[in-house]
Amino acid sequence: MKLINLPKQQVVIEGNVVIPHEITTLIGYKYQRKPIAQGKVLGNFSCSSTRISSLEGGPSYVGRDFYCSQTKIKSLEGGPSYVGGELLCWNTKIASLHNIHKQIKHIGRRLFISNTVKSHILGVMFIKGLDKIQINNGNIEQKQVENIINKHLAGDRNVHDAQEELIEAGLKEYAKL
Repeated sequence: MKLINLPKQQVVIEGNVVIPHEITTLIGYKYQRKPIAQGKVLGNFSCSSTRISSLEGGPSYVGRDFYCSQTKIKSLEGGPSYVGGELLCWNTKIASLHNIHKQIKHIGRRLFISNTVKSHILGVMFIKGLDKIQINNGNIEQKQVENIINKHLAGDRNVHDAQEELIEAGLKEYAKL
């Protein structure tokens, strides 16, 4: 007889989850006695205005909007792979979206990012469902990046054309995956 290891059943939280402001890490955090790590939150999830510096330990699935603005996070690693609504991460320390498409597979509507992002934005083109990006308080260069990416998200989603257009505009750091 062969033993089979079955995966742990994923915790499902029906409503919205708001992480208290004093929390410094999502690792080990429990919402109403349910662990959120790799769980499924069917509503909104907010860890905005907390003292966290990483999304590690958070849910892998958020059915509606995911808020992680006004935090010390430096990347979206450890965050959900599925966001049913919008992903808002303004006023963070994220400098690059390197390999974002490997972390996040689906965003239902829009991605709002901080003006601290200075490179590797092209991966957003591979995120299913994403229809628009917005750079919070972006400078002229970042608004140009936003316009180029949004044009291609709304059109043919041709990654090579978007990359070429970014490079021709002198925005080669953003044209990286």
